[in-house]
Amino acid sequence: MDGLWSGGGPILQSRDEDTTEWYREAGTNGTPLEPRVPGQLQANILNFTCLAGIALSDQLEDGDGQVGLLGGAHHVIREVYERQAESGGPIGPGGPGWGREHTEAPNGHGLRYYPDEVRTAYAATAASTSDGRLWPRPDIIKLRAGDGVLVLHEVPHAATRCCEELGASTRYQVYFRLYRSDRPEGKQGTYPEALLDTWLEFEGMHKTVREQEGQEADRARL
Repeated sequence: MDGLWSGGGPILQSRDEDTTEWYREAGTNGTPLEPRVPGQLQANILNFTCLAGIALSDQLEDGDGQVGLLGGAHHVIREVYERQAESGGPIGPGGPGWGREHTEAPNGHGLRYYPDEVRTAYAATAASTSDGRLWPRPDIIKLRAGDGVLVLHEVPHAATRCCEELGASTRYQVYFRLYRSDRPEGKQGTYPEALLDTWLEFEGMHKTVREQEGQEADRARL
């Protein structure tokens, strides 16, 4: 997930000063440890409306460092947000059922960038490492130079490996975090209601989503 606190200092070793730096309120990515919306349900996330990526180089072959997305994971993550809200919040890492730090990591302070329910939901196609952790396989987005991609905030995403041994060249990409200009006062960065309603800021999707939900309900009754 994007817009999450990523640690306030260098990767922790064993020195006390490293620990102090690590827990600074401002993350190295500029995201606060605990964003605050006065008088509102709290969310430990800066949630933009969507991510816009523009390819500045061709990314058509496997190993070109393309952006990888977990398609459909926004459904799983929204359900986590809803449970967290029902429990009083905060929404996001550090909230109910989503531990911010992965203490089993070698330095004891790995970060959970999405809830473990996502790993479980994608277990059938996930890879695993020697420690037994599951790593969901992403959908790879292949672009030509000049192509663009729009990504919902709730969809986990990351750059994939650029494999020089496969002949890949350096990937060039520019990203923009887009925010609707009419967000309520005080919620321009952290907008809890938009976390609980995936399509709140996409009026054009409301009819389509209702139709799809109706079709799914019909199939369930058959």
